[in-house]
Amino acid sequence: MSEEKIIPEVCIATSVCPEPWRWTCYDDMATEIEVLDFLYALVVMLKPKVVIETGCYHGHGTEQLLWGIVDNKLGELYTCDVGWESIKITSERILDKLGEQTYTLLQCSGLDLITQVPAPIDLAFLDSGPDEIRTNELRALYPKLAPGGVVAIHDTGVHGFLREKYLAPVVAELDLQAICFDTPRGLTLVRKRPTIYPI
Repeated sequence: MSEEKIIPEVCIATSVCPEPWRWTCYDDMATEIEVLDFLYALVVMLKPKVVIETGCYHGHGTEQLLWGIVDNKLGELYTCDVGWESIKITSERILDKLGEQTYTLLQCSGLDLITQVPAPIDLAFLDSGPDEIRTNELRALYPKLAPGGVVAIHDTGVHGFLREKYLAPVVAELDLQAICFDTPRGLTLVRKRPTIYPI
């Protein structure tokens, strides 16, 4: 693949992220590069055995998740997109950057992917479709999520409706631990409460 151009983040300024241009991106659909770096760090830090990604787009997130798995020498990745072009571009990116890595890339919805992935799932990155789709994915994922499992949900910035209208009620309903990061497009981490045993 040819070298991609990095541009300043294109998202609008908000009260909690008044200088979005300090972040970078590849285009208006791709996750902020700084968030991609964070995804890699999450994989390296948490050492997940099963990772899923819904909505691979052009494979930027897929690449970072896989780099974490490769560096850990542990884990497997399942990812998907509904668009054939996204599947093709992601497949080419991974082959070009990482060679013959073992991962599962399917052309399907995030909900379909979640039903196919074996439990327990340790880490998920939800980045597909509009607001309700991501909250439906979170609901479907919850029973398969390992105790202490982490889900990163993209596009939860205050300029949209996902965080307050859709995500907040599901977080309360499922009794998830949550933290929101005010990146230009927004990133929320939720965690299934772990089973705690006395020492």
